[in-house]
Amino acid sequence: MDVHCAEYWTIDLRRAAADALDRAFLGPFQEETLARLLYALESPLRCAELRGLPGTGKTLLLDWLAGHCARSDQWVARIDLTGMGRAETVGALGVALGVTGFTGEALGPLWRGVCDRLAGLNLAGRRGVIIADHLDDAQPEAALEIARLVRLPMAGFTVCVARRQPRGVAPRECCDDALMDLADLRVELRPLATEQVGGYLAARWPSSRDSGALFTEAACDSMLAATGGVPRRIDRLSELCLLAGFVAEQPIVDASVVVSVAEAEGMLSHHSTPRVFEPVVLSRAS
Repeated sequence: MDVHCAEYWTIDLRRAAADALDRAFLGPFQEETLARLLYALESPLRCAELRGLPGTGKTLLLDWLAGHCARSDQWVARIDLTGMGRAETVGALGVALGVTGFTGEALGPLWRGVCDRLAGLNLAGRRGVIIADHLDDAQPEAALEIARLVRLPMAGFTVCVARRQPRGVAPRECCDDALMDLADLRVELRPLATEQVGGYLAARWPSSRDSGALFTEAACDSMLAATGGVPRRIDRLSELCLLAGFVAEQPIVDASVVVSVAEAEGMLSHHSTPRVFEPVVLSRAS
């Protein structure tokens, strides 16, 4: 954000630019989703699947999950599957588990190292979680190796897989069948609801102004309509709205500013009606 714009709105740029985990907004839906993932770890279940629209904060939620495990003295092995094939997936898993001595791309030796490490952790009485993010951005063969990981006979760990859930597409239509059948628990991270947008914006743009919020309630409603409640889209639109309000020297960002900026960015054509979600109920996959 422009420094002069931040000064106009009395936004603390250091807090606004801080690590996402430090300034993140954890609303009811996010808390419920995190609680369900923790349930998978504590039960323990072998495989949990996290999905959601692009930009809803899946990776950030996995940051929270990893932090919770670390504070609970559980080990965490985290891999980003973007662009990975079979050998890269197993190799990255070995590196995340602290296995050394990998040579070549032969899957047999790679898997032996991973299995030995997991067996050793289990014998030591240590539980942990393997977090595999961005499965949808990996090569198709990577899902086969994650499925193989889930099927390993040793106990002591939970696999948490995250992927995008395309809008309007049923989960089974966008997921690998092998992993879909192996998931003990499936969790969807939903976009923000109407009553959450104001709190999210306050956390995203921390201000010390005496007059209170930077956005009117009507502006928050328009923000929801334009973004579908997806945090990444809200970030982009809200920053542009603050800049527009600064240029126009407005005392607060109202709905007219949001609508004007959203129309200029072509955002209203995709999300014309705010969507309201009810909190999900904890359930096991069938």
